[in-house]
Amino acid sequence: MKRLGELLIEKGHLTQEKLTEALQALPRSGRRLGLLLVEKGFVSEEHVQEALIEITGKKTMDLHEGEEVVFEEGGVKVLQTLVTYQDKALVIQGTSSARRKTTFATQRVSHPLAPKGPLFLFGGIGLAALMTFGSLMMNKDGDINIAWSVPGLLLAVVGIVVGHMKVEASYPRYHVNLYDHGQPGPKLITSTDTAFLDRIVVAINKAVSDYPDWQEHGKFKLSEEEIARARAAREAALRGEDLPPPPAP
Repeated sequence: MKRLGELLIEKGHLTQEKLTEALQALPRSGRRLGLLLVEKGFVSEEHVQEALIEITGKKTMDLHEGEEVVFEEGGVKVLQTLVTYQDKALVIQGTSSARRKTTFATQRVSHPLAPKGPLFLFGGIGLAALMTFGSLMMNKDGDINIAWSVPGLLLAVVGIVVGHMKVEASYPRYHVNLYDHGQPGPKLITSTDTAFLDRIVVAINKAVSDYPDWQEHGKFKLSEEEIARARAAREAALRGEDLPPPPAP
């Protein structure tokens, strides 16, 4: 029977170099090989499942079988030691914490007066035409006095300028960031629904806090100091306070 790594390489889904890297990280990760390959982005979950089905002869395979799902909403799934969203799979451990962050983006948008630009433009054209016709009617010789149309033409020019006016607008963007040892880590998800993001933050921090015996969990090898600092970071995140200072080098 072929092994998972060998079969994935044979099918062209994985290289020997990436398999070697994953195997070296396997003992400390505490993961099954298939899940670790997906988390590292080396192979898609679909390809791992297909290979495992071929190896085991089962009809379906769940890479996360055995892990409690503590939160699932809007495509986000929080397991005991993993957070998944779309094509992302991020490991959480005893030193992990999560919090909602706000950044501001800027973009050029139309000026509030810009919609009035066409009004000025066509109003100016109409005024210029009316004044030109008036000058024609007032002049017995039938000559047109262009000066009469100048105010309307100026108004039309103002309309063009106003219609193209832009201003810089700033708007907030909200996202959930994962932290390790209280230090900023990867961004998980961005959304305008802050309540949804806050539920994710609570779920992640609760998943870590409720995981039993992190200090004794061989796959993470965490010291009491690491656990204490991570706990302080999670509590600060839930209170909306600044993170505790980083540990001395």
